[in-house]
Amino acid sequence: TLTARSIVALRDDTRVALSGNANALKLLDFAFEHPLLTVRMAEAHLGTSYVTAAHAVDQMVTAGVLREITGRKRNRRFRFESYLALFEKQVTDVQPESPVPAAGASGG
Repeated sequence: TLTARSIVALRDDTRVALSGNANALKLLDFAFEHPLLTVRMAEAHLGTSYVTAAHAVDQMVTAGVLREITGRKRNRRFRFESYLALFEKQVTDVQPESPVPAAGASGG
């Protein structure tokens, strides 16, 4: 499907953008499974210190892969924007041809 091909293309392009950081690359695979994540989640997945995990997350933010969504300095959450956008686009592209009548509504 188009979405599947888009996911593969996104994965390939993003891997190239993050090619200088092994932890960011490992975290990328995790982000495809968990597109909303925290530094603590990254720390647990990578098996590294919090600081190392935060550095990998920051590199992904700098590369435009993740976007911080809380606006806070602590307990921040990050969103894999371009990945989730593929599914959001798919949902908005599917429009019903005619409205579905409400339950119990009479047709005339």
